[in-house]
Amino acid sequence: MTQVDYFQRKLDDKRRLTIPTELRDKFASGAVITRGFGKYLHLYPKDVWDNLVEPRLDGDILDERIADLNVQFRTGKSEQAPDGKQGRIMLEQHLLDYAGIDRQVTAVSVGRYWRLSSTEP
Repeated sequence: MTQVDYFQRKLDDKRRLTIPTELRDKFASGAVITRGFGKYLHLYPKDVWDNLVEPRLDGDILDERIADLNVQFRTGKSEQAPDGKQGRIMLEQHLLDYAGIDRQVTAVSVGRYWRLSSTEP
């Protein structure tokens, strides 16, 4: 199978992003969308979020760095299940506003998750 490290898509009128066919198995458990560290979004397969991100966010209760990460990733966090055959996930408007995304989305693989940003300048 071909590895997809980058793709561009246009959101439909319902703010849905179509996941490429080659990646749909990775999102079979669902998708988690969060704010990124900059003006972009993070898109995680649900199992990656549950098994790799959540344990890191459940650190020392008095660690301010862990608290800041929780605020960053949980503010506006959205969980979506891809729709049937077309493999689309809905991106909530407040997340699109945060990342400055209108209709055109660029997705780049960053290891086990994806960075979503605006394609428009």
